[in-house]
Amino acid sequence: MTIWKQSSGRRFAELKSGRAYVSERTLVTRRDAQAWLARERLALSGGVDPRAGRSKVRALLPVWLDERKHSGSAKTYVADAALVRLIPHFLGSAALAAVSDREVSRALIALSRGIG
Repeated sequence: MTIWKQSSGRRFAELKSGRAYVSERTLVTRRDAQAWLARERLALSGGVDPRAGRSKVRALLPVWLDERKHSGSAKTYVADAALVRLIPHFLGSAALAAVSDREVSRALIALSRGIG
């Protein structure tokens, strides 16, 4: 079994490919652990999850920030974390699959008008 309950009550999920260890993560609920494992297995197989495009941009920002925290410097992470409050409402409430270069351009124009 790849998900088990720890003594603290949190769930521990472990991802393996065959006998090779790939990744592990501790999550709060079993549902979160199952969702994380499904996403990671899908990414490992190179597949595309059609449900991923239905999620709202604002709901996926924390996931992106969590990944970003480990890929750059601390100062970059602080700057990226400001996006949560700076992102315009129309972009935050849009489905990820609906975001194109036009929406990103509108968001940048809205941000520049607010600053200047």
